[in-house]
Amino acid sequence: MGGKELRADLARAERLTPILTKQLRDAEKMASATVRRLLETEEARGLIDPTVAESSLTEGRAERVMIWRDIGGPLCRGLIDWHGPALTDVWDIKTTGVSLDDDTLSKWIINIGHDVQLGLYRRGLHALFSELAGRFRWRWIFVEDAAPFEVRVIEPTPGMLDLADRRAALAIEKWRRCLEADRWPGYPPVNSQIGAPDWAVERQLRIEMEDDDAIVDLAFMGDAADIDRVRQEFVDVSPAEQTAAGRAACAIDANRNSQALGVEGLLKADDASRFEIAPEEGAHDRCMIIDDVQSAILDPVAQRNHAAHPHSLLLRSGDLVPNPRPENVRKRP
Repeated sequence: MGGKELRADLARAERLTPILTKQLRDAEKMASATVRRLLETEEARGLIDPTVAESSLTEGRAERVMIWRDIGGPLCRGLIDWHGPALTDVWDIKTTGVSLDDDTLSKWIINIGHDVQLGLYRRGLHALFSELAGRFRWRWIFVEDAAPFEVRVIEPTPGMLDLADRRAALAIEKWRRCLEADRWPGYPPVNSQIGAPDWAVERQLRIEMEDDDAIVDLAFMGDAADIDRVRQEFVDVSPAEQTAAGRAACAIDANRNSQALGVEGLLKADDASRFEIAPEEGAHDRCMIIDDVQSAILDPVAQRNHAAHPHSLLLRSGDLVPNPRPENVRKRP
């Protein structure tokens, strides 16, 4: 056992918490910054007597343990970060690396499950202090874990309290049922899909409406099901004539005439896209269309099946392997 491990074990034996010097200094800076900001916050000013301590809460009790038997029988336990000054004042301190704006905090509280903790602790408080049921005030103290250690005091709305109570009740019931059946199911073994949440779509719409740089060309947006597909086939092209990576794109004009890709003479008829393809163009002009039509026209763009090589699209090719050899190319009869 090394010297560091031995010192850490000795500290734990004395009911102390071993911590690196740098981490201790950072924690002290965070505590001092938090106290200063709480003294500026009317709701939290009563937690601190500045004549007693400059970097800690003084008015109330820290880390109070609650143990209660909930409805249905499960034994529950909770640890209140700070209780006081009044018996109805409950404070929960959270350090975080996320932004402390309202939008981010509301999502973070739900996603992390802080609302479930709120609902469970409210059940414990009501069970242990039934005469004060309905009178408790819960407040979060959110502290950024990096300088300058910004602080916000957040009190849940009635809607948040209702959601917290409902989610906690469901969690308790599931826990009880799992205990009785000794069965702890996980996620269902099915293929699932995840879509963009409404809040993300709404935020992007706001950005596009307010940001001058958020310009979206609708000509490149559409349903992939509306795009003709081209099946992947090898064609009778000697590797000495060209490589798979050496094809250039060819444009069509605003009337969509005369500059189409020259692939009709190289691909089978059932491989061709449904738009007209002229054979006059050179043998090297296939794989991409640049359409200068101003309106949102998606028909000329062909969507291919999986490429013969996983990186062929990076090589400007969707139908041949890179650096083909004669044995890679199927000859037509």
